[in-house]
Amino acid sequence: MIKTSSERNDVTTDAAIEFDSIVVTRPLGQSPELAAKLQHALASLDKPPQIEHFPLIRIEPLQNVPSESIVPDMVIFISSNAVKHFAHLEHLKFTVADSQLFAVGENTAKSVKDYLSRDAFYPQKMNAEGLLALPELTNVMGQQWLIIKGEGGRALLREVLLTRGAKVTEIDVYKRCLPSLEAQKGIQEKAKRRPLWLISSAEALNNLHRILGLSDNAEHHTKIIITSERLAELALQKGFIIVSQSAGAAEEQLVQCVKNLFYNQE
Repeated sequence: MIKTSSERNDVTTDAAIEFDSIVVTRPLGQSPELAAKLQHALASLDKPPQIEHFPLIRIEPLQNVPSESIVPDMVIFISSNAVKHFAHLEHLKFTVADSQLFAVGENTAKSVKDYLSRDAFYPQKMNAEGLLALPELTNVMGQQWLIIKGEGGRALLREVLLTRGAKVTEIDVYKRCLPSLEAQKGIQEKAKRRPLWLISSAEALNNLHRILGLSDNAEHHTKIIITSERLAELALQKGFIIVSQSAGAAEEQLVQCVKNLFYNQE
């Protein structure tokens, strides 16, 4: 089991010497606040690492998203991108006007507030498992649930809600793609300097592995911070070196993890 940032006591003590840069890998538009918080958190180091942004996922809206005739009791937004691209679909926005809204995490809930001017509930453990543990998702027999998401991804929410007796509809409003060829070349060049990569999704991890042409069979000295046990298992299978694991994917959790690492805090 990989320890979280609050549990580790064997992390590299000279992280500030080893890493001269930290790479934020979230899609465009989702990194400025995180980058600024990291910069501020590490400012008192003698030689703070450079905070850079190399998105590992390119987000594209799906065209011709079908209209749904349902009026859901409850709506789950899987990500900030799901909120953003749903909000632009005027033919669908009215369907959730009277629905109770849920988000997988705090950042997604903030996007719901920004784009839809509504409040969304989110779990303390900010992932699908945490969401499913909420009381509102336990007694769902006969309820109509709508999941707004990107193409592909995990089916856990849908499967569990169905087993609990809910009626579930999913709408895909965007797709995840590899970065452009030009962007991939930049990522390849950056990797030569052996930075510390912040990885918060399986898609980002898989794309980094693919872009760098890495092998699964042996450690390739690509060092990362990950945000969940599920990601840790996948990263180890693909030969990545996990430097630390944050308590979750929220910005505050990532910043705290990086601070613990660079200041050698437990």
